[in-house]
Amino acid sequence: MFPVGVETVTVTAGASGYRTPDGDPYLGTIRFTPSVARVTSATHGVIALGAVNISLNASGGFSETLLATDAEGFSPTGWTYRVDEEFTNAPGRAYDISLPAGAPIVTLPALAPVASSTGTVESPAVLSVNGETGIVDLNPADVGADPAGAATAAVATHAVALDPHGDRAYGNSKFALSLDLAELGGTVNDLSTTVTAVDGFVNDCLVRVQAIEQGTAFLAGGNFTAPVDIAGSLVVNPHGAPAGYPIGQAGAAESVSILSSFAGGEDEGQPGQFDSTGRLNLYSYQRADVGSYGETVRHFLMRKDAKAMEAWYFPSGGYDVNRDPVGTMRPVVWTGAHWEANNHASNHKHWSVETPSSTGSIETRFEVRWGDPTNDTAIAGLDKTMIATNLADFVVRCTNGQEMRLTSPDGQEKKLVFSRDAEGDPQYRRWAIRSTSESETGSNAGSNWQLARYDDAGIFQDNPIVVSRATGNVTLGPGLIARRGSGSASSLSLNSTSLGGGIGVLAMGNAPTLPTASVTGGGVLYAEAGALKWKGSSGTITVIAAA
Repeated sequence: MFPVGVETVTVTAGASGYRTPDGDPYLGTIRFTPSVARVTSATHGVIALGAVNISLNASGGFSETLLATDAEGFSPTGWTYRVDEEFTNAPGRAYDISLPAGAPIVTLPALAPVASSTGTVESPAVLSVNGETGIVDLNPADVGADPAGAATAAVATHAVALDPHGDRAYGNSKFALSLDLAELGGTVNDLSTTVTAVDGFVNDCLVRVQAIEQGTAFLAGGNFTAPVDIAGSLVVNPHGAPAGYPIGQAGAAESVSILSSFAGGEDEGQPGQFDSTGRLNLYSYQRADVGSYGETVRHFLMRKDAKAMEAWYFPSGGYDVNRDPVGTMRPVVWTGAHWEANNHASNHKHWSVETPSSTGSIETRFEVRWGDPTNDTAIAGLDKTMIATNLADFVVRCTNGQEMRLTSPDGQEKKLVFSRDAEGDPQYRRWAIRSTSESETGSNAGSNWQLARYDDAGIFQDNPIVVSRATGNVTLGPGLIARRGSGSASSLSLNSTSLGGGIGVLAMGNAPTLPTASVTGGGVLYAEAGALKWKGSSGTITVIAAA
């Protein structure tokens, strides 16, 4: 909240909010970053400014009150806001806007971008000097200064004094001005040559240090025994990388840059070719246990919505005929871990691989969950994690005998489930293909194959198809079995376990329930007391074969 009387502007997304051409609301955040860190006012004092992050609501809308960029009485005035649109289902953009107090309510999509500006500082008018108004002539006494000429006289006196700093710790009187070497048993020599050499050496050192500070000279090497603080960026450029190397998105801050160049040419083992690739080499000798010794790279996520991602950038326009980049560099592949979703609506708690969609939106394609997303106050590790794909086909190329395996020890089933829920809630199970948990006791027994079905509540119903690993027999529901007899013949039995020793035969057991109702459009074939009978649509029962 701003103090009463401060001019503000309310920014909204408009009546319909941010929406796609299909009418779906945008998801994500919009960030307003002022181009100045603070503004001052004689009435309200200093107001510190910072970035404002706004999450879009379910309709793609928002409303936020911001300080007007020309608020009356504040300096500087005429500054701007940078707007970063970060949508999860649509491409975002970045631009600058002005929010003058004359328009207290505005719609962000209707605002025209402007050039970024830090504004102008307004100096207050001088109303009086020392109680005088109008044209005021000042003399030294009016401002507490020495009379005219006093400074010139003091400098002249200082310049000719033999020991002008005698009252200081470093004055001449505090040091020996001469040395009689004869008192030390030596010969008194003219020291002017030695003094001149030392003076030249000291001046040369000062010149070299100044050149290093100004970036016009470089150290060939250095050994440091304590932490080194670097206020700016550290650029490692051993291979003569060209100027203007990309640093990512506009305005990105770099800490350490290890540059490469094409000076060494291709890696073909030809004369004149050499390695001109800059690289970071990390070496480890220890395992990570109690003290995490073996970790060579550490990411610390200091906010709930922070991301620690490795990013691969490619040119937006591809490459030209010389294989050189065209356009600006854009992030194309991300990999890393984070806690919270971009829109702050849920927890992800996963490590992911992310790539862009056709609209340019970065989408998660592969994820490994590292914590329970329903627990918001602890890491909450998982005894069984979830590995998932998103907007992706999963393909195993089997050109060299590759396999997709479901494995477990004997006595445990191997199951492939068809479900309506990514989290695996049992109530959403509908079908399952599985190798059963029946133990393998020998003679190919156990580990049979089943197709299982579940009802709308996810409750198991039965196995419409069962295949015996020992016999190869296929059971299609209760009583109907396709029985393997030999390499070239099988038998089919209906409600019967006896084939009479035959192979390639059809066996039919007595019908548990005789057909009593009329048959429409055909007839019913069945066995009764060992006799084969046919009941037609007129109700006539014909004995085809006696018992």
